[in-house]
Amino acid sequence: MLRTKDIMSCLPLLACILGKQYNITVEIGGTTAYTNGKTIHIPALKMDMDKIYINMTRGYVDHEAAHIRYTDFQVLQKSNLTRLQFHLFNIIEDWRVETLLGKHFPGCRKNFDFIIAYLFGKERQKAGSNAPVFFILDYILLTVRSWDSSEVEKNRTYSRKEMVTACPGIDKELDACLKNIHANTRTTQDAIAHALLLESIIKKWIPEQPQESTSPTENQDSPEATQSIISGGKNGPQDTHEDSFPKTMGTVLREKLSAQAEGMDSEHWTVARIRPVTPDAIPPDTLRTIELMTRGLSIRIQGLMQSLSLSVPYPSTRGRLNTAKLFRTKTGNPKVFIQKTEAMTVNTSLHILLDASASMYGKPMELATASCHAIASACSGIKGLNTAITAFNGNYRGDACSVYPLVKPGQPVHARINLMPSGGTPLAPALWWVMQQLLFTKERRKMLFILTDGQPNDVPATRKALTMAHKIGLEVYGLGILDDSIRKMLPVFSRSISDLMELPVVFFDMLRKSIIGTSTH
Repeated sequence: MLRTKDIMSCLPLLACILGKQYNITVEIGGTTAYTNGKTIHIPALKMDMDKIYINMTRGYVDHEAAHIRYTDFQVLQKSNLTRLQFHLFNIIEDWRVETLLGKHFPGCRKNFDFIIAYLFGKERQKAGSNAPVFFILDYILLTVRSWDSSEVEKNRTYSRKEMVTACPGIDKELDACLKNIHANTRTTQDAIAHALLLESIIKKWIPEQPQESTSPTENQDSPEATQSIISGGKNGPQDTHEDSFPKTMGTVLREKLSAQAEGMDSEHWTVARIRPVTPDAIPPDTLRTIELMTRGLSIRIQGLMQSLSLSVPYPSTRGRLNTAKLFRTKTGNPKVFIQKTEAMTVNTSLHILLDASASMYGKPMELATASCHAIASACSGIKGLNTAITAFNGNYRGDACSVYPLVKPGQPVHARINLMPSGGTPLAPALWWVMQQLLFTKERRKMLFILTDGQPNDVPATRKALTMAHKIGLEVYGLGILDDSIRKMLPVFSRSISDLMELPVVFFDMLRKSIIGTSTH
């Protein structure tokens, strides 16, 4: 059974849960945080993360998810806002969408409150321009942020003094406008209208303002491009004029997450990405061999299941008379009969992770592919045992790891799982991806079988991933293909084979120990 506390402290798994919760995609890897309107991308994650870093990462996902869910990008796109108008809109819209998301997800609201207090209260440092417009925008930003956190009030008061010094008398008109914004902002269109109103106030006091438009260029002609701008992404106004305007939450979080990924080494987490693939079918001769072998393995596994489902006797007031317990009638105990109850049936998700790196070319890949098909076929008829097969390698335009789902959970076993091996062996990112998938399988028990012919590219990162897998309650087993290097990763719970005929004994032994519970895994 998965342990929730450990999952929630592990960023790759937490990010996956949030993505599922918000119905968005969250990717992890590289050195930059950004959003394209459909996917939230987080840089490779530090392993030695503290609570603040976990909260900032979650805050970034929550913040961008709020925009994806609630900002009307078509309305925003048509508004053709200038840079100043857009920045004012962004301040208001950030607060609006975060408030909406927080109403649906109380934990999200709690995290927003922490991030606001941290970024705009405790840890806020004076930065940016000394221009009067900066002081006004800073005051607007801190006022809006103070609506959710009293810890921002000290910085807001200081910002107000700077603004009044630069523009005496503006505070009364701004405060009245901001009060109205707080009470009457329901939609993206409202936020745009209020941004235009704030701009008109600013222009009364500082008439000459830059009017560059944030309307899409030839490379920014979609709501997704506008979403990149609203989050402070590439080509956004905050990047072009960093010192002109105070930074909003999305920009600050993006910069902090991106900064920690610089100089990335093996002490970072990266999660594999799905890539499309069209595998070949396993040759007919091999399939016939697998079928003969699987038949025997299936019979042995079915026998194992039958032995597990044998009834366990217990005392009862009805059933078969137990003469050995007749003495109980003297004390008035009516439980002199025996009834039987079935033991818990199998309720297991079995995920097979296949190494498709270049070193598997030839016989190793043939053996590994046949083994995957044999295991999946043998388990396919067992009620309560759900099987999936995924291949992985590091061979896609320099990405750390690509995964290829060959047989998805619940899908009938088929023969089109024969891949051409290539690239490296980035096992750690593949493990994180599989762990994410196993989080959402309905089965209580989660098992992972790794088939590989050598050591992974990054041994320390792989050990870290395996440690977390064990910590959250996954059972991980290794099957070495013509090689026993997997024993260095899983010294107790791994075996190796050099021929397909060895598979039934090896696999059955590991499965028996896992299901019966004779293993201390």
